[in-house]
Amino acid sequence: MITLTLASDQLSAELLYEESLQLIHTLQTESDIQAELPQPSTQAGAKGDPVTIGTIALTFISSGAAVALFKIIEVYLSKNSSLDFELEKADGSKLKLNASNLSSDSTNAVLAQLTTFLEKDNNG
Repeated sequence: MITLTLASDQLSAELLYEESLQLIHTLQTESDIQAELPQPSTQAGAKGDPVTIGTIALTFISSGAAVALFKIIEVYLSKNSSLDFELEKADGSKLKLNASNLSSDSTNAVLAQLTTFLEKDNNG
């Protein structure tokens, strides 16, 4: 599982939460990526981390998931360039995507970087 955190220094917490819900819906309807709000720990006595606004848990089903995720992120950034997307794997490695690193000149390089990032997670 990969955690996707959506952030923006220009959106209120409420608007960021709404963007997160819309992103989950988009991922579920336009790709085979399973997306959901992370569930807090329910173990007795466990403190757990509070669920952060803008955090989405992703599970990838197919090898084409990187392209699907990339295209969806591109659409969201074209609508709101203040958004920042940070993907984090269980091992703590991270990949940040935002309008500044998704210029038309760098699209193929960023897609390759995202694909490699996701493949390493799926292959161990």
